[in-house]
This record gives sequence, structure tokens and C-alpha cells, in this order.
Amino acid sequence: LVHSRALGATRVLALSPQFAINGRKSPWLPAWGRETGAVNEVIRMEGGLSPSAEVFLGFDPLDAFDVEHVSRIQEVRPVNLIRVGFAGHGTADALAKTGQLGPLVLGMLGDQPAEGAASGYRLNRSQVIGPVLRARSASLKAGKDRMADRLGNRSRRLTDEALSGGRPQQIGDLLQALQLGGKYWTPEDRLARVERLAKENPTEAGAHILHSRLLRDAGRLDEAFRAASFARKQARKDHRILLFRALVRAEMGDLASAETEIDACLLARAPARAKEWLAMVQLYRRAGISEGVLARIDQFIGELSATPAVTRSAA
Repeated sequence: LVHSRALGATRVLALSPQFAINGRKSPWLPAWGRETGAVNEVIRMEGGLSPSAEVFLGFDPLDAFDVEHVSRIQEVRPVNLIRVGFAGHGTADALAKTGQLGPLVLGMLGDQPAEGAASGYRLNRSQVIGPVLRARSASLKAGKDRMADRLGNRSRRLTDEALSGGRPQQIGDLLQALQLGGKYWTPEDRLARVERLAKENPTEAGAHILHSRLLRDAGRLDEAFRAASFARKQARKDHRILLFRALVRAEMGDLASAETEIDACLLARAPARAKEWLAMVQLYRRAGISEGVLARIDQFIGELSATPAVTRSAA
């Protein structure tokens, strides 16, 4: 988008587009703002976007974040919209999983209308876990519990098919589906499926940490600690894993090591979201973490809560 004027482009396709890299005039997550707020835009959308090319924006009209960015781009000039409902921010992946990304891109090159790919996506999205889960969430918010239940059961069937060698699905979507639990799987069935997913994806930290959580729920702390440690090896920068492993350590009776890991997170000032810490405080207290450590956690939560959210900045 921002280089289309300089390139003399005649047609531009952008999926889940962003208006600016630093939150200027557009919504930006607080954590991103801390890392990108000082980034200088060498070329801004207002100057870089071609005034004459055909511009197509693919996005999920139910994703408020993407809608805001698309709206900011529309303020620069008129565009053509490709609505990919229930795709979330991963529009490209949702199109790919329904077999429509290739036809969309090749159609753009061959002067074919984008509506065909959008229609193909709508026909096939019920076979992809991500859109099904987002449709379930929307149904719950709308009070359509029966529809949400049907979609939950569909996500369970799709998960079981994928784990049995059927249609490939994103591992993140599989993990999200498996976290639904409740009426969709018994605790034993869910644990067995997550264990299989972790074995088949040894470098996927998310699979190992979910495996660890379910093992802890089952009272198998030694195994939960090993799974959390394996997750830690795959994602050393993810301090949420360290917070959870500290809890398992504490529940196993190793309070000194648990407090050392908590202090390491506090020193790194990560995770940088208050709710990640709030979810652990009562569990830490019950596990015997000292009041001194809990006080330091409370202080850090207060600092995080006092940090203003970076959603928009002046133009």
C-alpha cells in the first residue's frame, strides 16, 4: 500500500491491512505501542498510496481492530472491500485454508473479480476451525446459545478429524478448540488429544504449556513440570510460561525456585499485561509464595495498570 505510488502500481491487494506501524490515527495494542511508538514512518499512507491504482482490502468486518485500520485507509482514497467474515486478523491464512488465497491472488493478476474468492471462502469456512470458533464466540455474544453449541461441536469434530490425519488446521486453532473442554470433551479425552498434539508438534510451545496445564489439573505435578519445562525450551522469551512453571514448582513444594522464577519475570518486566499476573496471584498465595514476593507482584500490577493504553495518537 505505502509503496504503490512509487512503484506505479495499477492494482494493489492487501489482507488485514494496517494504516500505520506506530499507532498514528489508528488503534494499536499497548504492548506494540511500547515497542513501535518511536518508529519513524519514512513513507506515510497518505503520501505513499497510489491515487489511481485499483486497491482491494481483504478483512474481517467483525474484527473491530481491522475495521478501524481499513477505515483510516478509506479516508485517504476510495478502495474495494473484500469481506472475509470470521477470519479474524488472519485473513490470508483463512483464505489459504479454504483454498481461496491462490485464486484470489491469481485472479487479481488475471483481471478476475475478487467476489469469486470471497464466495468460495464463505462456502468452505465451516471446514476450518478458526472461523468456526469465531462464529461460536459471536453467537455467544448475541445470546444464540444453541447455535454456539452446534459450532462448538463442529469444532470438536474438525479437531478430531485433523488429529486423525484429516484436513490440516492451524495448530493455534486446534489448541483454542481443545481449551473449550466442558461438554465437548471429557477431561481424559481432552488430555489425550493435547498429549498427541504436543508429541506431533515438539517445537510448539503452546501445545506443551496446554499439556502442562491439563496435567496439573489432573494432579500430575511432576509431569506438568516436565511439560512446562519443555515449553520453556521452545519459547524462552515467553514469560507466561515461566509464571506458570513457577506455580507448578510452588505446588510441588519448591518455593525457593518458584520465587526465583517469579523474580526473573519481575526483573524482565514481563509479561507486560496486568491480567497475566492477576490470574496467578491467588494461586501463588494458596501455593505458599511469600508475602514479600506477592507485594512485589502487586506493585508491578499497579504500574502496568497505570500505564495508559496506546490506542490512538495525534496525527
